[in-house]
Amino acid sequence: MLIFNPLYPSPIFMPMSKILRSTVWTTASTVINIGLLLLQLSILTRYISADVFGQIAIINLFIEIFTVFALGGVSNFVIYKKELTQPQHNSIFLLALASGFLTFIIFFLLAPVLAFLWGIDAITVPLQIIAVILPISAMAAQYQAVALKRFLHATVAKVEIVARFSAFIIALLTIELGLYCLVSAMVSYQLFRLLGFIFVFSREVNFSLKFETNIIKEAVSFGTYDIGGQALNIVRRQLDVLILSLTLPLNELGIYHIIKQLASRPAQALQPIVNKIAFPAFSQEQKNIKILSSLFVDIYTIQWFALALFYAPMVVASELVAAILFGSNIAEYHWVLSALALFWCVRVGFGNLTGPLTQAVGKTKFGYYWNLCLLPLSAIIMFLSAQFGLLELAITLFAFKLCLLPAIKILVLDRIIKISFMQLIKPVVIFLLPLMLIQSVVLYAGNMFYPLQYHIHLITLTISLCSMGLFYITKNKQLKNSLIRLKELA
Repeated sequence: MLIFNPLYPSPIFMPMSKILRSTVWTTASTVINIGLLLLQLSILTRYISADVFGQIAIINLFIEIFTVFALGGVSNFVIYKKELTQPQHNSIFLLALASGFLTFIIFFLLAPVLAFLWGIDAITVPLQIIAVILPISAMAAQYQAVALKRFLHATVAKVEIVARFSAFIIALLTIELGLYCLVSAMVSYQLFRLLGFIFVFSREVNFSLKFETNIIKEAVSFGTYDIGGQALNIVRRQLDVLILSLTLPLNELGIYHIIKQLASRPAQALQPIVNKIAFPAFSQEQKNIKILSSLFVDIYTIQWFALALFYAPMVVASELVAAILFGSNIAEYHWVLSALALFWCVRVGFGNLTGPLTQAVGKTKFGYYWNLCLLPLSAIIMFLSAQFGLLELAITLFAFKLCLLPAIKILVLDRIIKISFMQLIKPVVIFLLPLMLIQSVVLYAGNMFYPLQYHIHLITLTISLCSMGLFYITKNKQLKNSLIRLKELA
C-alpha cells in the first residue's frame, strides 16, 4: 500500500517511489563486490609479495586521477539535467567518448615518464596496459548515468556483480603473474562491466548520429568544476600514498596499501549508494530546501548506522580482523588499521553526502574550492606526520578530519540546506560510540576466558553486533523513522 508522507512529495510525480528497491539492490551489489574484493585481497596477499602491492598502490594513484578526467564530469550532468533530448544526449555521449580516448592517449604516453620519476621501471608496461580502463570507464559511465536516471539500479547492480565475479575468477587464474594478475583483474572488471551495460541498456541509451551541439557548452561548464573537485578530492584521498611512495621502500608501502584497502572498503562501499541513490534523489528536490534537508538527514542517519556496524568491530578488534584476513605479518600493524578505520569512518560519515548534494543543486564549484583549499593543508600535515611513522600518520589523519566538521557545515551544508550541528553529531553518539564500547567488552571477555581462540572471538563479536543492529532498527526512534519514511515511498 502506498502511504502519502508530507515530508516528501507523492511518488506519483517523481521516481522517488523506487528509492527503497534501488537501495536494496545497490546495497546487495556493494556487499557482494566488497566481499569478493576482500576475499581476493586475502588470497593474493598469501602469494604475492608486499613489494608488488606497493607497485599497485602507485598505479592505483595514477589511474584514479586520470579516470576523473576521462569521465569529464558529463555523466553527472546527464543525471543533473532532468530533461535531455536524444540529440542532446548523443552529443554528450560523443563528448564523453572523446574525453576518454584523449585521456587514454595522454596517459599511455606519460606512463614511461611517471615510472621514471618514481624510479620504478617495472610499472611502465602495467601502466600502459591499465590505460585502456580510461575510455572503457568513460563509455560505461554514460550507460550507467542513463540507467540511474531511470532508477534501473537493480539491473546496474546485477551487471556489476557478474563483472566483479568474473574479474575475481581471472585474478585467481593469473595469480602466478604477480603484478599483472592485479592489473588484469582491474581491467577485466571494467571491460565486463561495460559489455554488460551495452547489452542491457542499449535501448535506453539509443545512441544515434543526430546531434545538438549547443548542450556541450553547458555540459563542459558543469563538468569543469566537477572534474576539478573530484580530481582534487582523489589527490587528497591518495595524498598519503603519494607521500609514502616517495619516502618509504616498496615493501612498507605495500603493507600500508593492504591495510588501507581494508580500512577504506566499508567507507567506499557507501560511494555507490551515495552516487546512485542520493544524487538522483537530491536532484528531484533541488529547489525545495525543506524536503531536501529532511531527505539529507534521513540518508545521513542511515549512512552512519551502516558505518558504525562496519567500523566498530574493525576499530576494536583490528588485530583479530587483520590476522584472519591477511595473516600474522599484517596483524603486527593492527594499531595502524584501527586509526585508519576511524579516519575513513569519519571521513565518509561527515563528508560523503556533500558531493551529491552540491552536484544535485548545481553548485559543483563548492566542492572544487573546498578541495582546492584543503589540498595544500592536507599535504603539509601528512608530510610532517609521515616522518614519525605509519601509526602517527593514521592518527593525524583522523584528528584532522574531526577538526574539519565545523568548516564542512558552515562553508558547504549551510549554504544549501538547513541542518544543525547536533544533527551532524547525534548519529556518532547514538551508533558508533555504543557499538565500540560493547564490542570492546565482548572482546575483553573473550580474551579473558578463551585466549587466542579466534573463532570464538569472531562468533561472539558477530552475535553482539547483529543483536545491537537489530535493537537499533526496532527500538531507535530516529533510525526507525528514517527507514519508515524511505520505505513509505516504495
